[in-house]
Amino acid sequence: MTTPCAHCGLPTTADPAGAPAFCCPGCRTVWELVHQAGLDDYYALRSKLGEDPRKKPGDAQALAAADEPAYAHLDDPQVLAAISVTPEHPEAAAAELHLLGLHCAACVWLIERLPAVLEGVLAARVDYGAERLRVEWDPRQLRLSQIAAFLHRAGYQLHALDAAAEDARRVGRRRELVRMAVAGASAGNVMLVSFALHAGALSGIDAEYRRFFSLAAMILALPAVTWGALPFYRAAWAGLRARRLHIDLPIALGVAGGFIASTIAAVLTAIGGPSSAANLGVYFDSVSLLVFLLLIGRWVQRRGQSWALSQTDLLQLLLPVRARRRRADGSLEDCSAASLEPGERVSVRAGERLPIDGRVLAGRSSIDASSLTGESLPQSVEVGAAVWAGTRNVEAALEIEVEAVGAQTRIGSLAARIMEADRSRAPIQRTVDRVSTWFVAAVLTAAVLGGLAWWWIDPSRVFPVVVSLLVISCPCALGLATPVALAVARARAARRGILFASAGALEALARVDRVVFDKTGTLSAGALSVSTVTLAPELAEARPGLLPAILQAVE
Repeated sequence: MTTPCAHCGLPTTADPAGAPAFCCPGCRTVWELVHQAGLDDYYALRSKLGEDPRKKPGDAQALAAADEPAYAHLDDPQVLAAISVTPEHPEAAAAELHLLGLHCAACVWLIERLPAVLEGVLAARVDYGAERLRVEWDPRQLRLSQIAAFLHRAGYQLHALDAAAEDARRVGRRRELVRMAVAGASAGNVMLVSFALHAGALSGIDAEYRRFFSLAAMILALPAVTWGALPFYRAAWAGLRARRLHIDLPIALGVAGGFIASTIAAVLTAIGGPSSAANLGVYFDSVSLLVFLLLIGRWVQRRGQSWALSQTDLLQLLLPVRARRRRADGSLEDCSAASLEPGERVSVRAGERLPIDGRVLAGRSSIDASSLTGESLPQSVEVGAAVWAGTRNVEAALEIEVEAVGAQTRIGSLAARIMEADRSRAPIQRTVDRVSTWFVAAVLTAAVLGGLAWWWIDPSRVFPVVVSLLVISCPCALGLATPVALAVARARAARRGILFASAGALEALARVDRVVFDKTGTLSAGALSVSTVTLAPELAEARPGLLPAILQAVE
């Protein structure tokens, strides 16, 4: 009797004991590794995409049913060419896209596990601050639209890096602000209504008014605990689908549990239920305010990381955004540096930074290339010399032929390396991710045990105790503080001219006790200063106030 192999699906001999059967030791090893890694629903997730998990890697047709029509344009060759980047794996395709729907560092961790749950994905790296995803996949096994469809089902959206994507990002940021405003308005009104309930609990309140204010608070809290808290529900659900404990899970359970418990108490009080219903209490003000404060915290974190990312963007730091293009009639026009094309001519005055890589056509000057080479002294250039974007023209105006612009320049490739370092995860981040998962498990276990204990001691206290434990023990700071701290540290270092080529380099600095500089290193403040001033004796006698005036002018 034959049965499909549990991993690849090839026919093999069935196990008499009913255990999973394998066609070879290799399939058995892979199957065991998948289950040992906690990915027991690996094949179920693939089958939900419309893929037969027992197809050979080259059979991509089985994934066609997984395509979302909204993402079919990502398979267009022109779109792929615009978003493609150099892959790290041979015979792989790689692309960089905008990723919407991120809420915290745990979302990053989940998405970066994509290679473990979707066959054909080779690597996935998320830049949380820039909301970007770099993904590599085997084009023989699946298409980019299918990866986007998979992420769409988990609550994330992919957009190509173009004007439409920027519009989508702006819409997403505007939606975040609107969500905060709605949650804040909801929380504020609920607190006003709840003030009457709290004051009445101390000085006495008629049952009719208590019913009215309780129901009013319930209605006013709905926007905050439904639409306002939707990102937390989505993140928690995405984690459960991936069989991981997301740090938003206690928040989602606490908010939903608190609202449900308060609703039960309010409804039972309104319909004249048992007197014990009043002991349950209503916490509409607490849960709505919690949602509002959490949304503010996430927004501040996102803004902080976006600012930190902008500080390490070499193209933004060193490249001018405007240039002077030489027209065919010989006149100059001011234009955007990004609009320049290879073969065009630009004029760069003394003291300005070069916006492009190119070759000198006219003029003679010196170039300060310390930002690229580390050399402190300017280098002389003349007609035919190669010059690079981001360097400074020191002496005289130059006419330059454009050879490369933006990301294609020499400094653009260096910026790509820095961005790659920002996307990679430092060792301490990976440690925090593991600790966060165990911490969430401990919080949920404590909530269950606490609920059982109070059910035996005083059933009316079960909901308040469990909800309070879930909310207060939220590991948000644990999951969010580390990436923010690393991002801010890199940003402050960048403002001092220090850039990191790997995520672990910053962490390793704490253990550094010696620094070695090579012969081309520049050990200076990067700013020239006057060391001595010498005047001819006759000039000093004729104009005694000249030396102080010169010193004041150059300071």
